[in-house]
Amino acid sequence: IEKAQSTSERFALVVCDLNSFKSVNDQYGHPAGNELLRNIALALRESCRSSDTIARLGGDEFAFLFPTMDEQSSESRLATLQEAIRQTSRELQIEIEISSSMGVAFYPQDGQTAEELLGVADRGMYLRKREFYGLYPQTADPIVPETVTVR
Repeated sequence: IEKAQSTSERFALVVCDLNSFKSVNDQYGHPAGNELLRNIALALRESCRSSDTIARLGGDEFAFLFPTMDEQSSESRLATLQEAIRQTSRELQIEIEISSSMGVAFYPQDGQTAEELLGVADRGMYLRKREFYGLYPQTADPIVPETVTVR
């Protein structure tokens, strides 16, 4: 954030949660789930630029920091990550379709602090996850900016 403030650059923070991952652990066991997570992490790293940062937040949740990414370039970048996740589960011959729900926050318009940006991206991810499982909200959350609807 300090670097972006001093250079007036924009960046995006993305939070990603795997859909149906619990089913992998339940059906194939935790060793298979751990192998899937390792392979997904490698595939995600290969899908990122050297300037990007990727981290596992815990469980089946990842975060990405994309320098210089804006709304126009975000859709294709997120689609690339989502395809890497789907392809990895196919390559491991897991019969459960693994996909992802992603939320994105853009600096500076969605927040000025790490906590604000993470909160926006996290809420966006949970909205996508609710849609994935068919749990549509009855009213829109006015706190969540429109940009988090990018998948």
